[in-house]
Amino acid sequence: MANVKTVQVKEIKVPHYNNAYNGEEGTSLSDVLDICDDGERIQLTITDIYNKETNINLFISNLPYCCGVFELGEISVSRDINITDVTKVLDTLVTKNTNFTLMINTNGIEDSIIFEKALAKCKYFTLVKTFKNRNSKNIIKMWVSNND
Repeated sequence: MANVKTVQVKEIKVPHYNNAYNGEEGTSLSDVLDICDDGERIQLTITDIYNKETNINLFISNLPYCCGVFELGEISVSRDINITDVTKVLDTLVTKNTNFTLMINTNGIEDSIIFEKALAKCKYFTLVKTFKNRNSKNIIKMWVSNND
């Protein structure tokens, strides 16, 4: 896991992200995407009001042939987490002033279940398609950010 970038999400009024490797920090998804390279695993660390930390690990990659659309994938969490906290983090990542579109696919198993529940409550994500994967037989849900 040497290539993982850690991004701190702090409980302050303005969302704040900090790259633990080089000290870069910012307050928007644009800043996070500037910090991270395409196809790179990042770690969002959430500290709740009780100073309990939860890590959300994910890959961010630019969709080929479509500038400005990023896919979040291989999402996992380090411990049981409150759905409301995940919803808050996802809504914080996507704000009204972001010039990017995010896409997340969930498959109804393991940590994906947490994200399906959180995405359903997010004000900045919309479920656009549900289908059965012909190889795995999993039910795939495709979510897209709606931050105009």
